[in-house]
Amino acid sequence: MSSNNIYKKYHHTYWITNTKLNKHYIGVRSCNNHPIKDLGIKYFSSSLDKEFKKDQKEQPELYDYKITGIFSLRELALEDEIFQHELYNVAKNLRFYNNAKQRENGFDRAGLHYFLTEKTKKKMSLATNGKTNSNYKGVIQQYDLTGKFIREADSWEFKELGFNLSGIYNCINHPEDRITSQGFTWRREVCIIYVEDASNLKRGKKHPYYKGYIKQIDKNTNKVIREADSWEFKELGFNISSISNCINHPECNKTHKGFIWRRENNL
Repeated sequence: MSSNNIYKKYHHTYWITNTKLNKHYIGVRSCNNHPIKDLGIKYFSSSLDKEFKKDQKEQPELYDYKITGIFSLRELALEDEIFQHELYNVAKNLRFYNNAKQRENGFDRAGLHYFLTEKTKKKMSLATNGKTNSNYKGVIQQYDLTGKFIREADSWEFKELGFNLSGIYNCINHPEDRITSQGFTWRREVCIIYVEDASNLKRGKKHPYYKGYIKQIDKNTNKVIREADSWEFKELGFNISSISNCINHPECNKTHKGFIWRRENNL
């Protein structure tokens, strides 16, 4: 991936299934990479069972991976994990590798302590109702000019910190212009994304539906500006249909928003 890529935090819950034994592991994770490029590739659960992790690496053909939810807040992902642990009683269910349930007392089994302040509860309430509340568009993410993630919060919190919301919204609404506000770049994080067909996320590049990275190319210099997956370019404000049209008809020399677009395997 290009260093120009914008990094963000993905708080998600996941299942790992041993298809031979029909045995599962339910977990939670926060990472900078999208889970499609992480789960079962770089990350093999937070389980303390070293043999379980080792077996995934040595016999990957026996394991399936799926994402059950991606959330804007770590606390929301933890709540989802707690719910699933209770639903399947993973601490006692022999069909699960989990040897304990996630706790509700503010202790994260990944080793972090979390406390639900009133502000956090308000954020969780907004995020939980995000899909039905037409006025809520999700939390805003702040990055430095190198693309490093700094914080995520709702607009009213950034306003309280002295940031200009008009400038922030201008950055969010026009990501293709690469504009900044008060020395930072800004992006909107969707509230909650549920993956309907999680099987399509299995092992990223190795999955038959995965066609490879898309390359954004300067039409004047032919220099690659950024390479990313389609969902990343969509988040940056580009039209995926127009990008696909450029990729599928390279002989026409079509462009989208002033750029040439190619797949990594058709340059």
